[in-house]
Order: sequence, then structure tokens, then C-alpha cells
Amino acid sequence: MSGKKIIVKKNGPLVARNIDSLIDGNGKSLETRETMALCRCGRSKRKPFCDGSHSEGFVDEKAENRCRDRMDTYKGKRITVYDNRGVCSHHRFCVEELPSVFKRGERLWIHPDEAEPEEIIKICEMCPSGALSYGFEDNERINKGVTEDAKITIANEDAHGKNGPYEVNGDIILVTDSGEMPESEKHYTLCRCGKSKNKPFCDGTHLKHK
Repeated sequence: MSGKKIIVKKNGPLVARNIDSLIDGNGKSLETRETMALCRCGRSKRKPFCDGSHSEGFVDEKAENRCRDRMDTYKGKRITVYDNRGVCSHHRFCVEELPSVFKRGERLWIHPDEAEPEEIIKICEMCPSGALSYGFEDNERINKGVTEDAKITIANEDAHGKNGPYEVNGDIILVTDSGEMPESEKHYTLCRCGKSKNKPFCDGTHLKHK
């Protein structure tokens, strides 16, 4: 398998290959190499790069009490919104940018008829984890990012603290032992704090340990 990819090492780092753009939590471009080992245990003293600290007992098993992958459908008159809470990194773009549609705290929290479809599409494409997607009558579900540029960005430190997730964009293939795939191949978030219940994906747990 060639090209740009991230290989998830069992109980170890993320091995990124052929990635030209790596951006830190303050928006600064970091120097890249053809092969880079990125920390995902949250303990490295060389973050975002691995220093071997995972060998001190880091385990990447999924927790039994995690939020399970499940696609919920919210059908409106002009657009349908799909949501998979299991992979949400809780960046909060949706509830902050379009609160008329995405209503925090409600059981049925997405209201597709409360905004123009174009506004909803914009929010879905901004969703870094790929948890949100959309579709129209008789068409397949659409899940793409706001950019096609292949890059790894560390989540903004002001919003997520120093252990926010890796936000992956563009044509970067994720390789896991189990063959598990992200919700969207074009944008997904990977745990960097080491505490997600849904490793290798971020589930927002870092927000409790900022």
C-alpha cells in the first residue's frame, strides 16, 4: 500500500507516511519526514512525536461502555442530516455556529428544517470527525471535508487543551489491524490524549483532561 497513510500500531504510536503537512495546535507548520511516529498515549515529552512512553502500559483496546457507532437519521423537508455519535470529537462547530439546527441537550437534537440546506451542508463539511453528514431525496449520503488538502492538524489548543486530537483531512488512508475504517475517508479525528474509549478515534474525552 503506497501513498499518504497513517498506520495504527497496536498499543503504540501512529506511524504517518508521506505526509507533507503537519500543523501544531497554534497553527504553526512543523517539519515533516517521510515516516513519522506520532504520540497517541498522551505521555510523550516530544509531542506530537512519539518518545516510546507508550511502552509504560498504554493499551488501545476499545472500552465496553463507549458510545457505540450508530448512524442516526434526521430527515427534513429539503435535506437529511446523519449523525454518528460514536466518532464525534465534540469540536462543537455545529452547536456554536448553527444552534437553530443543532440543539445541545435535546434527545432529538438535530432539526434540519430550521436553516437553509446550504448552511447545514457547510456545518457538516466543517465537522472534523466526519460524525455529521447529509443527503437529499433518493441520493446517497454525502460525507466530505471542507478541504481536499492532505494534512494532519492538531486541534486548536485554546479550544481543546494540549492533548486535543489529530484532525486528518484529504486523501490519507487509515490502516488498522482490524481493518476498521473512519466514518469518512476524507476527514476524521484520531485520539492523542490516550484516554478515548473508542481508540484510535477521538471521542472528546480530552476535554475532561485539559
